[in-house]
Amino acid sequence: MSRWPDTPTCHCEERVARRGNPVAYGIAVDLGTTSVSLALAQLAPGAAPRVLASASARNAQASEFGRDILSRLSAATGGAGSRLRDLAQNQVIELLACAAGRSGLELAEITPALSRAVIAGNSAMAALLVGADVASLATAPFAPVRTLRCDAGPLARLLGPQRITVLEPLDAFVGGDVRADLIATDLVAEDASGPRLLIDLGTNAEVVLARGPHLFVCSAPAGPAFEGGGSKLLGSEVLADVAQLLRQGVIGRDGKLDERNTQVRRDQGGVAQVSGPRSGQALSQRFIRDLQLAKAATSTALAQTLDVAGLRAADIVSIDIAGAFGSALVPADLATLGLIPAVWQDRTHSRGNASLAGALAVLGGASPELSRAVKLIAIALPDDPAFNAALIAATDFNWRH
Repeated sequence: MSRWPDTPTCHCEERVARRGNPVAYGIAVDLGTTSVSLALAQLAPGAAPRVLASASARNAQASEFGRDILSRLSAATGGAGSRLRDLAQNQVIELLACAAGRSGLELAEITPALSRAVIAGNSAMAALLVGADVASLATAPFAPVRTLRCDAGPLARLLGPQRITVLEPLDAFVGGDVRADLIATDLVAEDASGPRLLIDLGTNAEVVLARGPHLFVCSAPAGPAFEGGGSKLLGSEVLADVAQLLRQGVIGRDGKLDERNTQVRRDQGGVAQVSGPRSGQALSQRFIRDLQLAKAATSTALAQTLDVAGLRAADIVSIDIAGAFGSALVPADLATLGLIPAVWQDRTHSRGNASLAGALAVLGGASPELSRAVKLIAIALPDDPAFNAALIAATDFNWRH
């Protein structure tokens, strides 16, 4: 069972009156491969958007077209693009209705007053949302879809294309969600005291390193483990559980459960598992392997980015973690897992859902454009035997660079 429900769950910040002076509303959306989150906000000139309610759910495309993005791209190029588009847009409408209801409003009455929708998604999800041709994302040489006008589908009919902004990707697999992250974290601030790093942990792990005017970006497929995989776990609980079990020696650095330990048991299917000390949920050997693959993809992308930038780990002055883990992230757990070097522990800060925060900032008037002074350097992970060997070696729970 996923941590993300199939039907929307809502959180209400503050109820608003049905009557009174006319108000303007906007929505910000974080459109992920695994989950979708929406914030409904009240807008006022010269003021930051005031969030009234939020809603989230597991991505509606997953049950019909699979959890991984490649299966969805394949389906889209095979003729299912309109179906994928409608699933994504209808889900935004469902989340909007949920958030509106918790704010004491009806969808019919809030829609005319909804002045803007800002959607931040990874490159593939954004293209699928608008029903674009995704062939350039499905086959090499990969190239981003930059024309993201939402002029067809249920959301386009509800709001009109002129009220919908889908943030443009930075590269083929570094999407508008990372563009939103940069806005929320102010990573490319001109007064930065040294190289800064952003890591967005999700189904794709994106790494962005800011060094002077240079912005190095890299993406690696991490799979669903960072978002709880197939369990009820929150990402931060996954880290806390596995990190503690590593410290206790219940899990070895090679990821193998120590079946001599009394905490390790086998389920009815004969699969080794252990109960998470914090969550109380069963962590199977298979899930731990999935987490190892996610860790390896991320740490290898980090090492590759440092190499291209000509930096050592100790040179990075600040590290922002965004994405699936939320605000409960403990940097020491990341270091125990070998996802980051120990030297980064005191320099690492959790930003929660920075993509949604960045979309809200754009909703409030922030520019989504990078400064013209910024020089974007996209880093492609090499596909050669030496790199693949390094990736396999990085599956253990140690930092390698």
